[in-house]
Amino acid sequence: MRRRGLSFEIAVEMGSREAVREAVAQGMGLGVVASPAYVADGRLAQVPVIDNDMATHVHLVCRRERRPSPLVAAFLDIAEELRAVN
Repeated sequence: MRRRGLSFEIAVEMGSREAVREAVAQGMGLGVVASPAYVADGRLAQVPVIDNDMATHVHLVCRRERRPSPLVAAFLDIAEELRAVN
């Protein structure tokens, strides 16, 4: 934004995408979320940001004793496959 001559001030940092969505929906301002995290909502307008070098990182944490669970193991396998693709 600065490279384009736009100025902004960060007033609030939120801890989740859901909190950002609700704050924007309530008229608190502008929010930025990654495209895959955007959930359509009639109260919001999605505005794509082009020509940028922004990135997001996802971390997956699992308690060691839960890893053998078939459901958890399957989820972790899928997550690993997706990581390998990207």
